[in-house]
Amino acid sequence: MAMTQNRTTASTATSALPPTEASTLPATGDTAGAVSSPPVGDLRPSFDVVADLARSVIAQVGESDLRRPTPCGEYDIGQLTAHLVSVMQRVAVVGRRGDPWSVPQEAPGLEPLGFLGGWDAAVVDQRSTWSVDSILGEVLDLPFGRLPGAIAIAVYVGEVLVHTWDLATACDVDVEWPAEIVEAAAMGARMNLPAEPRGGAIPFGDVVATAADAPPIDCLVAWMGRRP
Repeated sequence: MAMTQNRTTASTATSALPPTEASTLPATGDTAGAVSSPPVGDLRPSFDVVADLARSVIAQVGESDLRRPTPCGEYDIGQLTAHLVSVMQRVAVVGRRGDPWSVPQEAPGLEPLGFLGGWDAAVVDQRSTWSVDSILGEVLDLPFGRLPGAIAIAVYVGEVLVHTWDLATACDVDVEWPAEIVEAAAMGARMNLPAEPRGGAIPFGDVVATAADAPPIDCLVAWMGRRP
């Protein structure tokens, strides 16, 4: 969905990223104890980049936009933005070893124009709760299972990227996507989210075919069932 006016270009710098990333994982069973050597590197800087990028898009949401549809079918722009804020709030809760289900799917009380303040507060909280390096090796509770912190933050890199694309597409905002981060997220999605089956326990649409030379962001969202 595109609006009639192209308001702005959202941009961000690319940060260094290790070659693999688990951006989206199916449900896992319990994993007991700490992990001494996380299977991926420290993706907290990448998550910071993606969070800043999401902010630049959220800042473009106006009151007249809120009921417009988005590529994330169940959400309009207002609902999707509130959901993005709730995702960041959940990452903070996970980082303090809290119950991820305590965070609603959509952050309440933010409309019509409180999204940016809600996002900024959630980001400050998230960066505080994830500031200690040892969290990368600890096993944390996520809505879909228990994972080491290093993988958990990689999962959320992918989720925030995809929903930022949803929002940018709906709001007709041009984005300068951080290529290395997006490429790693796309690789992680292909490795960890099967092409089929989809639906039911795997709550994503069918994979959409992309050209061999498609941009990394198109490859990522297409694997997640969006049509770039």
